[in-house]
Amino acid sequence: MKTDPDTVLAELKAATGTRAHHNLDVLHEVCREVYEAPPEGGPKDYSIATIGRKSAQRRGPALNTLYAPLGKRFRTLIDAWASWDDCSQPKRPRPPCVTTADTEILQGIKDTVLRSMVGFRFAAARRQKAELETLKANTKLVIDRRPYTGASPGPPSPKLQLLGPAFDLLPTEREALLQVASKEWLGRHGLAVGPDGEVVGLNGDLVLPIGFMFALKKVADAVKIGAASEETEPS
Repeated sequence: MKTDPDTVLAELKAATGTRAHHNLDVLHEVCREVYEAPPEGGPKDYSIATIGRKSAQRRGPALNTLYAPLGKRFRTLIDAWASWDDCSQPKRPRPPCVTTADTEILQGIKDTVLRSMVGFRFAAARRQKAELETLKANTKLVIDRRPYTGASPGPPSPKLQLLGPAFDLLPTEREALLQVASKEWLGRHGLAVGPDGEVVGLNGDLVLPIGFMFALKKVADAVKIGAASEETEPS
């Protein structure tokens, strides 16, 4: 049963806010022009693509708006005009279905649970293959042919870096540092080293923060290395 597009327009306006009225009016006029235009050897074109292009030129709803979920009211108006003019909108062609070996296998499995499990395995295999191809395309292999010495690779030890030219200690300063870094000296002064390198008093109060003695021990070891190297340098 046909319905007058003017009636459809009035019903759509009553069901929507005033902001949509302008777009409905523009679309209504575009469809009216298609309806009143003389035929050109074939059915009149009420397709969303054609109506949307003409509507956008008049600041009405564009093509993406007509295809959007909220554009259903606009499509209803276009359908009303096409029905009133004994025309129908051409359906958009569906993309061709690509049949693969995986698809054929899945289609042959009647059990839905088994089919979903096999489909999951196929998807995981495709994902792993894609990751492998990415790795093959971006991986650069570097072979280290140096003889293995047993030492773990990594940056050089920072101990010797602590004794650069700016780290010049006097003999008395060096001796004081080595004394403070020893547990014997701490014990004589009622102090002890905790398990995390902190310095605590006899009553358990924290005197120096966690990690302090570890850091001090590293500096003291560096001082010893520096002193030994100075003694072995030729005069």
